[in-house]
Amino acid sequence: MIFQQEPYSEVKFEGLSLYEKHYNEIAEHKDNKSLDINFNLYDSLDKANRIVFFTLRDNNKTLIGYAMFILGYPGHYKSSLRATNDILYILPEHRKGMLGYKFIKWCEQQIALIPDIKFIEWHTKT
Repeated sequence: MIFQQEPYSEVKFEGLSLYEKHYNEIAEHKDNKSLDINFNLYDSLDKANRIVFFTLRDNNKTLIGYAMFILGYPGHYKSSLRATNDILYILPEHRKGMLGYKFIKWCEQQIALIPDIKFIEWHTKT
């Protein structure tokens, strides 16, 4: 398995099929909300260097998972840069052994290398 950081702008459309699978697996209230990704928002965050996108690929370099973080300063701690996880997904057929744990741990290690990061927050659904 290959863990790497990739530019959001280069993988955003490659991930479309995974985004749909992610939505179908975990979204609540699908009867009144559909997947409607705000690419304009993500593009503007990316241009401001506020997105960190990590990918998980198999040995054939096929995308099988991702974690995306948004960097920002929270209102109560204006001098403390925070990395907030926006999305995390691994295809179900690859959730074996310790792969998910290893990917999350690796992402945290990479985020910690960003200068001035004070907090890392994870957003998860079960």
